[in-house]
Amino acid sequence: EFQALAQNVLKGGKSEVVYHSKVFISLYPTIVDLMEAFGSVFCDANNGTNAPPLVSIADILVYLPRLRPRFYSISSSAIASPGEVSITVGVVHTRTDRGVTVHGVCSNYLAGLVSGDRVKASVRKSTFRAPKSTESPIIMIGAGTGIAPLMGFLEDRALSLASTKTTAKAGPCHLIFGCRSHNDRLYGEKISLFETDNVVKLHLALSRSVDVPKMYVQDKLMDIGAELCELLLMKDTHYYICGDAKMADSCYEACIEVLKMHGKISRVAAVQRLIKMRLENRWQYDVYTRITPQFTSNGALRSEVRKRSKRSREAASAWMDRYNRHSPEDE
Repeated sequence: EFQALAQNVLKGGKSEVVYHSKVFISLYPTIVDLMEAFGSVFCDANNGTNAPPLVSIADILVYLPRLRPRFYSISSSAIASPGEVSITVGVVHTRTDRGVTVHGVCSNYLAGLVSGDRVKASVRKSTFRAPKSTESPIIMIGAGTGIAPLMGFLEDRALSLASTKTTAKAGPCHLIFGCRSHNDRLYGEKISLFETDNVVKLHLALSRSVDVPKMYVQDKLMDIGAELCELLLMKDTHYYICGDAKMADSCYEACIEVLKMHGKISRVAAVQRLIKMRLENRWQYDVYTRITPQFTSNGALRSEVRKRSKRSREAASAWMDRYNRHSPEDE
C-alpha cells in the first residue's frame, strides 16, 4: 500500500502529482500518522533478509525538524496591565479531507495548562505599534483571534482619552472585525463599552450568521467604501491588520478598489497611495502564513519556491529508489 501511494506521488504529470500528494498528506498529515500506519515497513528487518531496516528510530529523530516556537500577539495593554501579558489563542482541532483529525500542538498544550503551571515563553520587541497621537485616524482590521493586538491598542486609547476627559479632538477609529456569528464574538462586552465611550466604531462582518448575509472583513471594507476611502485619503491615517495572510491580501485589494471607486483615481494611483502609507510606517500588518509581497516584486519568491519544490522531489525520488532496492521482490 505504501509503495503504491508513494509511486503515485512521485510519478506522472504535474496535475497527477499534485492530486496524489494532497491525498497522501490528507491520509497521513503528521509523521505520527505515517509511522503508525507504515512503521513496520520502515523499521522492521526486511522479511528475514540480512538487509537492515530502511530507517531506524534514531534516523527518524534526526529527520524530524525541531519544533518551532509559536508567536502570539499580545492582547493586553502594557499601560493598563504593566505586570501582565495576555494572549488570545484559538484551540485548533481540524479534520483533513480524508477524515483524519489533527490537533494543534501549541494551542492544545496551552489549553491544557492549569493555574500554577510554568511555561517557557519570551516577549519579542515588535514594530506593530499604535500611533502616538490619539488625533491620528485609525483603521483596524482583525478576524477571529486576529483581534488580539488590536485590543491592546483600544485599551491604550481608552486610557489616553479618559485622561484627557474628552474625545472631541480624537481622530476617528474604526474596527472591522470578522467572525462566524454573534456567538463567536471575542471581547464583545468590552468592545461594546468602548463604543459607548466613543473610543471606537465597530463594523462587524459575520460569515456564518443566519440573520445577515454572509460577509468577510474584505466585503465589509467594500460595504463601508465611502467612509473607508475618506479615511485612506487623510494625511495621517494609520492602517493595521492582523490575522491570516490571505485575508490581508484580500483587504489590500479591497482598499485599492475602494480608492478607485470612491476616490475616482486609477489603480496605479491607488497602489502608490498605499505604498506611501507603508513607507511612512502607517500601513502595518501582523499576519501568519506567508503574505504576498504587495510592495515589492515577488519574482524571487516564486523562483525560490520552485527550487525548493524541485529539491524536495529529487530527494523523495532518491529515497524511493533506495526503498525499492531493499524491498523483497513481489511474488
